[in-house]
Amino acid sequence: MGLTPMDLCCLNVCRTQKKRIGCSAGRAGQQVIGVGQPVYLAYLAGMNGPRTPTEAHRNFFHEVHAVARLVPPGRVTSYGAIANYLGARHGARMVGWAMMAAHPASGGSDVPAHRVVNRNGLLTGRQHFATPTAMQEALEAEGVRVVDDQVQNFKKLFWDPSTELE
Repeated sequence: MGLTPMDLCCLNVCRTQKKRIGCSAGRAGQQVIGVGQPVYLAYLAGMNGPRTPTEAHRNFFHEVHAVARLVPPGRVTSYGAIANYLGARHGARMVGWAMMAAHPASGGSDVPAHRVVNRNGLLTGRQHFATPTAMQEALEAEGVRVVDDQVQNFKKLFWDPSTELE
């Protein structure tokens, strides 16, 4: 599925106020792909992810990886919390794509992708690791208890970049 001219909208994102500026053609279902510079909104509904990442995708992925590296061992965050911190409030799916690109097979071995879970503490990204239990094993090695693919004491262990980094 390709993007139409209506699907793209140039805008600026104000990192300090975390709001969109100067977008007149936005539609429901659009998400920010980059932050802190002129970036594009892409209508992503129904897309499976970036087949060939653009420069804007790579910049957003780099920022996602930078935030993920700040999550302390023994703590977890969510895809949505990272997206919200980066000014892309509805960009949790894009954060998921960035986490998939962070695995060792993709050259992102220094990104602790195992510390990023869904908003309920579920290990939804586990299928992208080398083995089905690798994500759980990495978390447990840091002292995080996981039962039935769900982080226990999730609220206590949750690390919100919007509050921890401000």
